Amino acid sequence: MTRGLIQFLLGEEEEVPSPTYTLVQIYETDAFPIWHFDLYRLESPEDLHELGWDETDQGVAILEWPDKAGDQLPAWRLDVHLEFDGDQRIVRLVPCGEDWQTRLDDFRF
Repeated sequence: MTRGLIQFLLGEEEEVPSPTYTLVQIYETDAFPIWHFDLYRLESPEDLHELGWDETDQGVAILEWPDKAGDQLPAWRLDVHLEFDGDQRIVRLVPCGEDWQTRLDDFRF
């Protein structure tokens, strides 16, 4: 899903490797930067700051394994839950914080 979003914003030719080993990949769009984090190997939520976490408020942060971020997750965010039902995937958007629900209500699928 993350690869598709980044390639949609930057073009299909954009290489989007998994940040499993680097923990973070950064992409620059014309409008904002995107940080793609894979926190699976993160030892402590405080280690996020070494990865540039404090700069993500200037763009978009996409987190895999967000539970590893602990109390470092912002209160204002949109959680994307992926669930499996047989061979189908179900995507649930869960608004957290002020005005996300209004944004989702106004969005047309």
